[in-house]
Amino acid sequence: MIEYQKLWKVVAAVALTLPLAAACDDDTDGGGSGGSSTSTSSSGQGGSTSSGGGQGGSASGTGGGGVTMSVCQLTCSTPADCSNGLAAYDEDNYTCPDGWCQYQGCNNDTECQAQWNLVCRDIGVGIDTCIAGCTTVAQCNLGSAAYDEDNYICADGWCQYQGCNGDSECAAIGNYVCRDLGIGITTCVMACNVPGDCDIGGGSAYDADNYSCDEGWCRYLGCNNDGECQALGSYVCR
Repeated sequence: MIEYQKLWKVVAAVALTLPLAAACDDDTDGGGSGGSSTSTSSSGQGGSTSSGGGQGGSASGTGGGGVTMSVCQLTCSTPADCSNGLAAYDEDNYTCPDGWCQYQGCNNDTECQAQWNLVCRDIGVGIDTCIAGCTTVAQCNLGSAAYDEDNYICADGWCQYQGCNGDSECAAIGNYVCRDLGIGITTCVMACNVPGDCDIGGGSAYDADNYSCDEGWCRYLGCNNDGECQALGSYVCR
């Protein structure tokens, strides 16, 4: 079980890291456009809350603050099973106490810099995470309205996202609206009329019965059981 507030604080920051790297390095695999925070996993596997890349699927959607939810987590027998081959996400960054990968954070800037211009910082959730480094706020600009210079500050050497400034910024990247998920900053989240609108074809852990449509936006409620996660591969619902 993961606390919503911590989960989405990491998502709001880290979901913006890979697009920044990809935009500045055409040879970097992964990444994508500066969209909403829609892919998370506390294990750091695949579009994760604690990493910028990884293996396979993970939890997807948007949560709220103050409660916990279950998400799909990669299974393991030893920490080595959790490694995705990147320095900040290999054996020495995980534990495997209960049969699933639990990310312990990056160990230093050097691990993060092996990916791109990233630094290792605690962004306020009690765990160090690879996040985009900067000397000026211009380096945080992803080139889209919700993720350009007026959405960041550059403080302590890393890009600190301050939130989207309105629905129009988010609409520029698709069917998204600007909402506070309960973490104290706004971010772009998928818009909806009914929970079925939140199903983007990500599998049984991310279809209509895993979401609610609250005030016009998709709130991820978590996976319902191991079976949903096992459809993604070696995952369990925790």
